Amino acid sequence: MADFTGIETKLQETEMKFTALGQKIDHEMEGTSATDNRIPVEKLLTNLQEVKKEYTEVTEQLRQLREEQKTAMENILQEFQAVGTTAEQLQKQQQ
Repeated sequence: MADFTGIETKLQETEMKFTALGQKIDHEMEGTSATDNRIPVEKLLTNLQEVKKEYTEVTEQLRQLREEQKTAMENILQEFQAVGTTAEQLQKQQQ
């Protein structure tokens, strides 16, 4: 169960990072419209590169979490199979 708690915590942290990234994008775009270009192109490019880097990092963390979750589920399935096998053996012994 500790594995799932850790995965859940990491998922929540990743979700917060995606939310923060969205807020950062919104903040950078505030006050900028098609007719009002107050943000210099260089700053926009720098901001875009930062956002792209952050997005890549968060996406990689999410991929790792998926792998952890898959491994945890495989372990649980193995334990269920072991319990099922043991239960069958006990049933046979009682007969």
